[in-house]
Amino acid sequence: MNAVRNFAVVAFTLVLCWAVPEVLAQESTAPTMSSCQARRTIVGELQKVMTGGRHLPRHIPSQIRVDAEQIEFYGWVCCGSGKDYIEQRQLITLKDLTPFSLMFVSDDAAFRSDTSPGWSLISNDHPPSAALWALTGTLQWSSEADAQAFVGALNRLIAYARTYDPANTGSTLPCEQARQAAFWNDFHEKATAWRALSTKPPISDEVRQHRLLAEDAFKEKQFGTAIDEYEAGLVADPLWPQGHFNAALLYGEQKDYEDAIWHMRAYLELVPDASDAQAARDQLLLWQGKLKQQEVAGPK
Repeated sequence: MNAVRNFAVVAFTLVLCWAVPEVLAQESTAPTMSSCQARRTIVGELQKVMTGGRHLPRHIPSQIRVDAEQIEFYGWVCCGSGKDYIEQRQLITLKDLTPFSLMFVSDDAAFRSDTSPGWSLISNDHPPSAALWALTGTLQWSSEADAQAFVGALNRLIAYARTYDPANTGSTLPCEQARQAAFWNDFHEKATAWRALSTKPPISDEVRQHRLLAEDAFKEKQFGTAIDEYEAGLVADPLWPQGHFNAALLYGEQKDYEDAIWHMRAYLELVPDASDAQAARDQLLLWQGKLKQQEVAGPK
């Protein structure tokens, strides 16, 4: 492991030294956003950026943890050639970091053959830890706006972490847990009122259109598009049982068990006595077990 860390330090130093003549550095200050907004931005951008790259694991929500004090994710540390990249769980303590800025690398083929021109993070923390190298050495954006969103949120969390006192916090729940609790309280009330209706209202034409587009995308094996259409339909009508059920199954097939569980819970809240309710509960238990296994084992 020491060899891995040493290589990461050397590689990071070479990247910065070689890139200086060909980069445009840009400062990024912490924007006026809440810490909860910043955490959601970090998770969302990590999911988008750390997918599909040659050496990057596919992240799903349960594999990225961001709280008031740290960021936990899976990242790669290189110990030589591309074949020797090692995937490890990384933990970054936010209060120990200095603010980040951005640089645009116009041509870095001389030191990284697997990276195209784009926006990358610059840190003043030297030498970088293996976790920090996994963050700064593998993340890159083609969009300046997306890069700015990430670095702004990261700097916001760094500033927040330096003043955060868990003994005096005003909330006993992390913001994401609090958001979910508020969602379920509101959803429970609406679902209760919906179940009490003797005649359930039909879905609107807008929801029907999203359903048809989702079904068409599924036939074409465009599962991501199908999920997006079901989600759009559920934004228009969150009390749409079949939308929740189908979205849950699609998320489950994608091994995104956290979102699958979310939607199946919503389905059972709306139609607890459905003919397939027991099968849905069994599926829910299965996904909950797989989610625990996934959190332990990490991405494959």
